[in-house]
Amino acid sequence: MAFEKAHAMTQASQPNPRNSLGKLGTVLLFAGAGFIFFLTVARSPESTIPLPGFLYRHRELWLVCGGGMVALGMLCLRRVPHQASVPDNSPFRSVVLYTRDDCPLCDEAKAVLNKYRERLPGIDEIDIDEDDELVAEFGNWVPVVEIDGTVRFKGHIDEMLFRRLLDGTAQAAKPGTAGQAGEPKEPQ
Repeated sequence: MAFEKAHAMTQASQPNPRNSLGKLGTVLLFAGAGFIFFLTVARSPESTIPLPGFLYRHRELWLVCGGGMVALGMLCLRRVPHQASVPDNSPFRSVVLYTRDDCPLCDEAKAVLNKYRERLPGIDEIDIDEDDELVAEFGNWVPVVEIDGTVRFKGHIDEMLFRRLLDGTAQAAKPGTAGQAGEPKEPQ
C-alpha cells in the first residue's frame, strides 16, 4: 500500500518528538529525584557525602529546584501517549481498521473487533476520507480490516471467519506447530 510505505519512510527519516519528550521527562524525573535524595542525605550529621558549598548555603532553594525537576519530568511523561502493548495471547502484531464517517458497517466492524480486544494489539482506526490515496484504493469497500499488513476483510467483517482467523493464527503460533496461519503443517 502506497500510503503505508510513504508513512513508514517519513517516520524513519524524522525524529519522533513524542519519543524525545519521553526521554526528557525521564531524565528530569530521575535527575530531580536524585538531587532531592542527595540533598536530603547530605543534611544528616553522619553523612559522608561531600557536596559543593553552594548547595549548603541555600539548601531549601535547591530542594525546590529538585522538586520542580520532578514535577516537570512527570508533566512531560504524562503528555507522551503510551502505545498499547501487544497482549501475550495475541497472535497478531497489528490491526488496522479503515473507516469513514456515517458508515454503519464500520460501526459493526468496530463492535466485532472490540469484542476480541483482549486478544488483539491496539486497533489503529484510519478515516480514508482524509487521504486521497486511501479513497482511491478502498473507495466504497469500507470497512477494511488489515491484519499484520494483509487486507483480510473488505466491506463487511464476518465474525465467524474473524474468530477462525484469530484462533487458527494463535494455534499456528504455539511452540511445536509449523508454519504461519493458513500454511499447511509439515508432516511429522
